[in-house]
Amino acid sequence: MTERQRDRAQKVVESFRVLLDKKALETIPDNDFEQLALFIQEALSDELHDAAEQVEELARKMRSGTSLSDVGMGVM
Repeated sequence: MTERQRDRAQKVVESFRVLLDKKALETIPDNDFEQLALFIQEALSDELHDAAEQVEELARKMRSGTSLSDVGMGVM
């Protein structure tokens, strides 16, 4: 995972911590917050992977639907 994903996941966890009251913060161990950050990182990674696959599929469709002659660049 990228540093950017780790940073974003950590920011989400920190934002979540701010929402919790003192009693809740005392009952949730730090390693649970670390696990939450890992879950978020995995979710971000999955979404980026899915987006990359969609872009690749679109590129394949565009290449298969267009030849050089279609755009006026065919060999004469």
